[in-house]
Amino acid sequence: MIGFMTSRVNGPGRPPPSLKTLRRGLDVLSLFSERPSWTQSEISQATGLPMPTVYRLCSTLVEAGYLERAPMGNHLRCGLSVVGLASTTLSSLTPLELVLEHLRAFAGLTGETANVAVLAGGDVLYLGSAPGERLLRPQVAAGSRAPAYCTAVGKCLLAELDPSEARAVVGPEPYPARTEHTLTSWRELSAELDGIRRTGLADSNQEYELGLYSLAISIPAVEPGRPAGISVSPPTSRATREDRRFLGGELRRAAEAIDLALKLIGN
Repeated sequence: MIGFMTSRVNGPGRPPPSLKTLRRGLDVLSLFSERPSWTQSEISQATGLPMPTVYRLCSTLVEAGYLERAPMGNHLRCGLSVVGLASTTLSSLTPLELVLEHLRAFAGLTGETANVAVLAGGDVLYLGSAPGERLLRPQVAAGSRAPAYCTAVGKCLLAELDPSEARAVVGPEPYPARTEHTLTSWRELSAELDGIRRTGLADSNQEYELGLYSLAISIPAVEPGRPAGISVSPPTSRATREDRRFLGGELRRAAEAIDLALKLIGN
């Protein structure tokens, strides 16, 4: 009897009010994956929910500890319950799995394939990748290698080393010229590594392969004792100044998110 009454009240295919409220609450929480703080009016605009509904949802989420009021202004931010839930979830992932999760988010946002690699002697060893949606994209298989001195991810990893150690790692000069743009001397490479240490970002403009531009940034080690880095390698046709600025900014954000996530799991 109760089942029939519920069906009539909600109508065919309509969720019970409690499930509708839950969905709205999850919609509100999902906004905080886009940026760390929101006002209730901003939440109302983003979700399309009326302000009284937003007020009730936010009050419930604050009471449960999933949201909290920021010290300054009228903004809300994630509460300790979310942090605890995220920490428990992240702790079940290996460092590499966690990095790949973030790279998949990066690839989904930019459309470009992202890779993670470590330094292995004078080479970079690719541990995995997250494919983007672009039809024209480089394919890098896990376990493949490339020279460190002429790849963006290789140079960002070399920049993590002491200069004398980096020079020993890349080996004797001149370095093989893969293209006309390849840096073949330690003097040129050393100057570039100094610049990477200042900016945090490394690039390779057709140094490894003609028509290929790469950007990379270092991240905490995913294997003990080995520097790690993430990279993106669009064709030069998608590497305008505006493209580079956008990809560089998103790469920095991904590295910061990975750093925070790895700290949460105690890596």
